[in-house]
Amino acid sequence: MSSIYEAKEEMHQIEAQLYPNHLAGGENTSLAKNLKEKTINVDAICAAMRNRGGYDGSHDEAVKTVNHFFAEGNEKPYIPH
Repeated sequence: MSSIYEAKEEMHQIEAQLYPNHLAGGENTSLAKNLKEKTINVDAICAAMRNRGGYDGSHDEAVKTVNHFFAEGNEKPYIPH
């Protein structure tokens, strides 16, 4: 964890399969299909926002604000364990 940012990001890998592009004008190019990718939660998204997205506020405040937004929209908020 960085001494500058209080949010720890979890890095992950994705797997993709390349297919030939048969669309008009797409000669000699490929299309990528995502095979599997790990899902991330609000905490991880806010960590990325803090570390890479230029957000300069508190990580905890960002998580609280996003969860409040979900609660207003009748979505199930993320509750850390």
